[in-house]
Amino acid sequence: MLVLFAIGCSKKESASEPSRFAIGHGDITPQEITTNIYNGTTFYIVGIKLSSAKETEWRKLAHQYPNREVEVAFGSKIEKMRLPTRIEKPPPQWVDWAKAFTNLDDARAAEADLKKLSQ
Repeated sequence: MLVLFAIGCSKKESASEPSRFAIGHGDITPQEITTNIYNGTTFYIVGIKLSSAKETEWRKLAHQYPNREVEVAFGSKIEKMRLPTRIEKPPPQWVDWAKAFTNLDDARAAEADLKKLSQ
């Protein structure tokens, strides 16, 4: 599932151990599933928006550790994600994330999981 995106943003991080960015209930808002066709393959995109508090936390982590790999925990699912190399100024209102699927049923299942997490 998603990364996405802090149980422990510890200040004593080792270079080999990734940071962890935890997404909990109410931290995200899933968007509608959209489609994109690339090289003849249809991708089903599940968009995600972070809450303003989590967006601030993500930006702070990105400023401290640009281009570093972090573990993003969505409930019990953990994925690795690379922090941006720079943060634009002025910042946009939301940090947008997305997950792509080639199967619509998988995208719908991910969307349902995200909706549960967003409440």
